[in-house]
Amino acid sequence: MKKMRIWVVQVACAALVSPLGWASEGERLFHLENRIQLKYDDNINQSSDSDTNKTDGMVIADDVTVTADRNLENGFIGLRYRTVYTAYDDRETDNTDWNHDLSVILNRILTPRVTLGLVENFIYVESPEIFAADGTLQHENSTYLYNTVNGTVSTLIRPLLRLDTSGRYQFIRYDEQAMSQREDYDIYAAGLTLRNQWAKETSVFTEVRYESQSYTGALDTHDGSISFPGSPEQHNVVPDRGFDTISFGAGIDRIFTQQLNGSLRGGLMQKTYSEANTDNESAPYAEASVGYAASASTRFALSAVYSLYQSSLITFVNQTRTSIGLSATHDLTSKISGSVGATLIDSQYDAKDSVNTLSEATVEDGSETAYSLYARLAYSVNRSNWLEVGVNTTNLSSDYSDGYDRNIFDISWKTRL
Repeated sequence: MKKMRIWVVQVACAALVSPLGWASEGERLFHLENRIQLKYDDNINQSSDSDTNKTDGMVIADDVTVTADRNLENGFIGLRYRTVYTAYDDRETDNTDWNHDLSVILNRILTPRVTLGLVENFIYVESPEIFAADGTLQHENSTYLYNTVNGTVSTLIRPLLRLDTSGRYQFIRYDEQAMSQREDYDIYAAGLTLRNQWAKETSVFTEVRYESQSYTGALDTHDGSISFPGSPEQHNVVPDRGFDTISFGAGIDRIFTQQLNGSLRGGLMQKTYSEANTDNESAPYAEASVGYAASASTRFALSAVYSLYQSSLITFVNQTRTSIGLSATHDLTSKISGSVGATLIDSQYDAKDSVNTLSEATVEDGSETAYSLYARLAYSVNRSNWLEVGVNTTNLSSDYSDGYDRNIFDISWKTRL
C-alpha cells in the first residue's frame, strides 16, 4: 500500500508538470529548494518521561520543494511539491520516513464576471507530528493519507459586490487497520460568501457554511476492545462520531496602513450529532489575523481561532478549540536573518459531547493543550545558498493520556535554484 501511494504521487506530479513544461518554452518554469539537515532529536518516539522506550538520537533529512507557476491566457496554474526523506540513527520501528505534500492551484476567468478557483492538497505522512494535517492533535504514530479539494466560483454581481460559492471534499485514510477502522472519515462542505468592497482599503462580508462529516467505520464491529480515554468503559463497536454543522457569520478585511493589515470574522455555528449523548450544540466562532511590518527588515504575523471542532479523541464527537499562531522575522544584517514562531492549541472536552456508546456519567470532562515553538538563524553564503541552525520544541499535556516533550536541534544547508 505504501509503495502504491508513493507511485500515485509521482505519477500525479508527472502528469501535472508535463503540460506546464510544454507551455513554458523559453521561460524558467521550475524553482527548486533543497535543505539537507543534520538533527539531534531527544525524543524520537514521542514518549512520556516515564516511558522506558524513550529514545534520543541523530537524524538526517533531505527536504526538497519544487514549485512551478504559470500565467495562462485566462488564468493561472501553480504547482508545489514537497518531499522529505528522513533517516534515524536508532529508532525502534522503521528507521526511515518518506513524506509527501502536493498542492495544485488553478484559477480561470470563465467570463468577465465569473472566475473559477480550484485548490488540491494531497499529503502522505509516515511519521506524524503533534499537529496532524487536519488540525487535530495526533496521539498515535500511524501513517496516514490526507486529501482536500476546494473549489470556488466567484461572481461579480455589481462593480463592488461579489458572491463566492464554494465547496470542499476532504478525507483521511490510515494505513494501520485498527486505526483506519476508528479514524477514517469523509467531509463534504459548501458555503456562500457575499463580499462588498466598502472602501478602498476595506471589504466586509457575510457568510453561511454547511459541513457534513462521517466516519467510514462507524458502528462496525472492531477487531478488539476499544478503550475510551476519560471513561473506564470498553466496547468492540466503533462509535459514530459523525455530525452536520451549519454556520452563519460576518467579517471584515482591512488595510490600515502600508505596514498593518488585519482580518476579523465571527458568527454562530450549530452542530447536530449522529450518535452522541447530546443531540446538538450551538456556540460562537471567531477568527482574527494581523500582519505588521515594523520596518523593511522586521515582520510580525498573529492569528487566533475559536470554534467547535472535530474531536481528536474517540470518546467525544466534538471539542471546543482555541488556536493561536505567532511568527516574527528580522534581518539582523544583509546576510544574517532570524525567525521565531509559536503555535498553541487548547482543546476542551465535555462529558455531554461523548459518544452514546458510553454512559455520560462515566465520562470525565477534561482538556488537552499542545504547543510548538521554533527559532532559526540563517546565514546567506551567496544568492543561492544558506547555512542555518534551529531548534524546535513541542509539548503535549492531556487529562486523558501521558503527555510528552520533544526537542529537535538542527544544522542545515539550503540551496535555492
